[in-house]
Amino acid sequence: MTRRIDLLSKNPMGGIPLRRRVFALAAAGILPLALTAGVGLYAIRRQQNAQAERVGVELARSVATAVSAELRSSISVLETLATSLTLDTDDMVGFRDRAQRVSVPRPEWAAIQLADPAGTPLLDTRLPAGSPLMPLVERDSFDRVVRTRLPAVGDLSLHAQKEWLYAVRVTV
Repeated sequence: MTRRIDLLSKNPMGGIPLRRRVFALAAAGILPLALTAGVGLYAIRRQQNAQAERVGVELARSVATAVSAELRSSISVLETLATSLTLDTDDMVGFRDRAQRVSVPRPEWAAIQLADPAGTPLLDTRLPAGSPLMPLVERDSFDRVVRTRLPAVGDLSLHAQKEWLYAVRVTV
């Protein structure tokens, strides 16, 4: 008796269908590609986050520099106004006129106020002359200026006109 070996009729994969073999072959090719793409996307995301952080820090520094320069400029103008001769002679009408002329080219300024060391308001350029004056808002910076005789910037606070403002204060 002779045995006949038919190589074409045997399944060398041990009965695994062709569909599964093709799927396994495709997965073996796609899986490394997907893994590489995932690692690449992760690296790009980290790089973008780092770049966004750098841009944010640079923007914050730029804004801080601009705000600081604006505050220095405002303090300088107010210190110059504080040396006005009209204050030495208690000429409030003359000082009001001068203060209003100084504030016209500075639309970002809400008003120029003058108060005595006790905090009693003497003048407010937002109000017509002779109007009743409102009490000072954000008293901490005022007291600090009176105590130290150095310029100070107050905290952001809500004023009677429903505006959020901050005070830039100097001594007279």
